[in-house]
Amino acid sequence: MTPKIVDKKEKRNQIIEAAIRVFSKMGFARTKMMEIAKAAGIGKGTIYEYFKSKEELTVAVFNAFVHNIEILLSRRTMKMTDPEEKLHAYFSAWFDIMNNDLLEYGDLMIDIWAESVRLHEGKDIFDLKGMYEKMGARLTEILREGMEQNKFKPMNPDIVSSVILATMDGLFLQWLLDKKSFDIHTAIKQMSEVMIAGLLKTK
Repeated sequence: MTPKIVDKKEKRNQIIEAAIRVFSKMGFARTKMMEIAKAAGIGKGTIYEYFKSKEELTVAVFNAFVHNIEILLSRRTMKMTDPEEKLHAYFSAWFDIMNNDLLEYGDLMIDIWAESVRLHEGKDIFDLKGMYEKMGARLTEILREGMEQNKFKPMNPDIVSSVILATMDGLFLQWLLDKKSFDIHTAIKQMSEVMIAGLLKTK
């Protein structure tokens, strides 16, 4: 009898998806690896073949989320040449992310981040610095293109990209604290319209 070939990448993703469901339901601190293994339909021993600890699995969950965002943002802008269109596509991608992934990940990310700070005294185990550098670089490139094409006002693109990301973070955090205070999708749309209008050169 031919032994069953295990797709390790697929199995790893299966565990990550199960972890997201269990973490979201029970919270990071109260979740045990056994519960994640059960949700993934595998034995507890199998889960440790892929992740040595709950912390390592948590980092994998966060990295998977960031990777999905990077792919979506790249796909939305890669074939565009107009920097204004790229910015609209960038904000549109975040609108779609809010409609899907972030609604599932939002509370979970706050929970994981808080637990990480408690256990590691502020150590950046998720490499948030690296995440912001990548996203900031993408925005900076679009802003530079806009200035080169004489569509955007003169600016420091690094600072403006940081302002845009900080505004997105602020909106998301406020919404997480009180989801009834405003509609996050409307807020993203209005924020993007105001920011893009402020960047464009007056004709």
